[in-house]
Amino acid sequence: MSKCQKKKLGMIPPELIFYPSLSGQIFYAKKWFYFSQHTTVPIRQRLSVKVFFFCFFFFWTAVLASRCYSHGKQETDEEFDARWVTYFNKPDIDAWELRKGMNTLIGYDLVPEPKILEAALRACRRLNDLASAIRILEAVKDKAGPHKEIYPYVIQELKPTLDELGISTPEELGIDKV
Repeated sequence: MSKCQKKKLGMIPPELIFYPSLSGQIFYAKKWFYFSQHTTVPIRQRLSVKVFFFCFFFFWTAVLASRCYSHGKQETDEEFDARWVTYFNKPDIDAWELRKGMNTLIGYDLVPEPKILEAALRACRRLNDLASAIRILEAVKDKAGPHKEIYPYVIQELKPTLDELGISTPEELGIDKV
């Protein structure tokens, strides 16, 4: 059959037909493909395009997701605490870095350990920033949420540091009722 006869019969060349493989790659048809005279695009070709995109994106996201969740080592609690204590103990920390560090720390799904808060309060004292120190204590109370035993424990652990630095708690100042 010549090319001219094939076009009259409604056949398309294999270069225009592709099929998805399971790996999402394209391979081309080896045989001529007949299609209905009523449609401009063959049904099989339309289905193969849909299947290709489904397979391609399904496998692409599966590989992408496994890459995103399988990197790096897990940081232990001690390493986490040491990293934040080191951050707040920097001698050249400024007010912006203090606020940025506390904002990041409060953004985590945890209540900071008293030793991290002690380092942050000492940084507030080095900067002569009493307002930030009180905000830190208010943020810890807010992070404790419905667990009423956490905030008194943190205040109990921080009491010697608060007395040494001359910082009053929000309860002592009466601003916890506002």
